[in-house]
Amino acid sequence: MNELQINSKFRDVVRPLKPDEFNGLEETILRDGRVYSPIITWKGIIIDGHNRWAIIQKHPEIPYTVQEMDFPDEWAVIAWICNTQLGRRNLTDEERTYTIGKQYEAEKMSVGGNGNNQHKKEELPQSEAIPKPRTSERIAKQHGIGHAAVERAEKFVKGVDAAEKISPGAKDTILSGVTKVPKKVIAELPKMEAEQQQEVVQKISSGMPWDKPKSQDPTPKGMKQTIAEVAASLYNTEKVVEHTVDDLLEELALTIEEFDRKTRRSIRIYQEDYKVVLSEDDTNKLIAVLSEAEKAIQKIKETI
Repeated sequence: MNELQINSKFRDVVRPLKPDEFNGLEETILRDGRVYSPIITWKGIIIDGHNRWAIIQKHPEIPYTVQEMDFPDEWAVIAWICNTQLGRRNLTDEERTYTIGKQYEAEKMSVGGNGNNQHKKEELPQSEAIPKPRTSERIAKQHGIGHAAVERAEKFVKGVDAAEKISPGAKDTILSGVTKVPKKVIAELPKMEAEQQQEVVQKISSGMPWDKPKSQDPTPKGMKQTIAEVAASLYNTEKVVEHTVDDLLEELALTIEEFDRKTRRSIRIYQEDYKVVLSEDDTNKLIAVLSEAEKAIQKIKETI
């Protein structure tokens, strides 16, 4: 049996399976009599399939395959791991945010990225000097979110990692979705004083409802009460709002862009591919449908 290597840098990008999940995977492999999905490696180091490999160690008679992949550096490996995980649907909201942030962090560092690596500057000929989208914008488009959300996700990564250093096991608690501490607060953890960090991490580990630690709140009492009264009249203060107006604008822009692209594509397919010639009556019907879209936009404007 080939002896593959394990690097915690790659293994710990993904939250480990719970005991019942691991047992379920083991039962499936034993029932099938083989490991169907290959163990993915880079330079002999496992980058996908740590749980399958652990089961193989327990049952060395089980057949399996290994697929070696080529990457320019470790950061490119981590970005690939993140992207692979995001294609799977069994992620909590916290895991998804963490994984997007980790992908963003890795792709910025990798020399195999899209030219946005902070350690690499590439001079393009004048004819090719076309501005490339920022890494955050490209990842945002890939996952259907705003670029500001990608940048916040990286801050969340740093907060989660800081919590894990303070209290081992905190990362798993956060990513499992058990903690009631808002993601925004966790993202701010590295900037807090040591006493504040301890209070927040204690809240993370306890799973108790979130209330702002006293040492984190220097706001004068009178001002605090005024702010609280105003906030209470606007929204439920128990839920931290993590989206900004910029995020809303980006989401609307993406929606409009998608509507425009799909509509033009549909019309083009009928006219060019299906060779459908629109009669005057058909054209009027299409215009009527588009008018409904205009009415919907007008109604939205009236609610703002």
